[in-house]
Amino acid sequence: AVTYMVGVVVSLPQVIIFIIISLAATFFMSRDRYKISTFIFKQIPVSWRDKLRFIKDDMILALIGFIKAQLILMTITFFELLIGYLILGVRYAFFFALITAIIDILPVLGTGTVLIPTSIFYLITGNLPRALGFIVLYLVITAIRQSIEPKIVGDSLGLHPLVTLMSMYIGLQLFGVVGLFLGPIAMIILKTLQRAKILPSWKT
Repeated sequence: AVTYMVGVVVSLPQVIIFIIISLAATFFMSRDRYKISTFIFKQIPVSWRDKLRFIKDDMILALIGFIKAQLILMTITFFELLIGYLILGVRYAFFFALITAIIDILPVLGTGTVLIPTSIFYLITGNLPRALGFIVLYLVITAIRQSIEPKIVGDSLGLHPLVTLMSMYIGLQLFGVVGLFLGPIAMIILKTLQRAKILPSWKT
């Protein structure tokens, strides 16, 4: 648990920088999206423009599906946390369940960022039942999420659950926790390029 918390603390500056840069880039790209898209399309051969428009539209749909999947997962996690907090007698259970569910959806962070330190606190203060309760809650939420995430993400992105699970696992091994997001995104890009006839499709 200590090693996990140290890893989270060490990675926080990178997460904050990533969020700031992403927000700034999103702002400038949104403000000048027409100028940027016009400039890019002028650099592309005419024969490729229809394909790139198809890729753009497909990626937008995939992004919407990904956001939808994350919102579904966050909602499920919220209700799990709410029930767990109510059983454990946590005051303001609704508020803390909402905050923990939002933290869970952020890159690198997760419910363990809240539940594990809370369990350690109760262990140090001698409240063993509550310490065990928060650990059990963390394990239950993690197990449920791992079992339903491939199905929900796969359905929202149009990928088979097994493909989603494999891409998440490979992404995790290559890039760490962020790879859980990058793996399915890479598969969506591959699928889009195949549908746009830029890459050959799989033989069936």
